[in-house]
Amino acid sequence: GIVRLKGITVEQFKQFMSTPPQPGAAPPAGPPPFEDAGGFQGMMPGQAGWLTLDLTAGEYAALCFIPSPANRGAPHFALGMLKGFTVR
Repeated sequence: GIVRLKGITVEQFKQFMSTPPQPGAAPPAGPPPFEDAGGFQGMMPGQAGWLTLDLTAGEYAALCFIPSPANRGAPHFALGMLKGFTVR
């Protein structure tokens, strides 16, 4: 997926997404510090896909939410499949 970051860095985004909510704690106030900007579903090995996006200027991150069975279901972005980029 692609997300537009809103005032946070890629590392802060990773921390935000990797921190589980505490039982009984109130959810964070306000909207999340990022918004969905597009992407597509996972594909089987050997398949190919293309994606065309019309992104406005800003900071973004490309990441994979697919869980890794070899790592107790951790999403791939938590294992390093996360890359920040700037659109000018």
